[in-house]
Amino acid sequence: MRPLYHGDDTAVLRTVLHRAQRGHSARYLVQRDHASPSTCVNVQYLGVGESGASGRLEFAMDNENPVRQEARFSFALPARAKVELGLYDVSGRLVRMLVDEELAAGPHDAVWDLRTKHGRVPAGMFFARIKAGSEPAALRVPVIQ
Repeated sequence: MRPLYHGDDTAVLRTVLHRAQRGHSARYLVQRDHASPSTCVNVQYLGVGESGASGRLEFAMDNENPVRQEARFSFALPARAKVELGLYDVSGRLVRMLVDEELAAGPHDAVWDLRTKHGRVPAGMFFARIKAGSEPAALRVPVIQ
């Protein structure tokens, strides 16, 4: 598993706390290298809760931001539900549907290879929107070349 964040304690912990305050119940592994004069911190994303234990939909992007080659998403369902997970451009047009099926409760993953049926998407801002039953969630997905 490669580190998600590198940097000083303050910047890394601010990012993790910001995600926690927004309702993410994601799990992180924080590693500190106190032998280094500049106290490096590595934070690795370990995924969303194992079984949607929060009682609601959990949705997170598992790789660094911005995205270069692929976007990996994880989500956890508190109960069996019809799930739709799609990628949309800034004008709201569907770019790619990743999941459109009924899934069991628990953790699930999806990967977007930054492609549509016409080829690779250009650099820009995209949105991952998931709907599980009647519960929606969305994430920004900035793509760079």
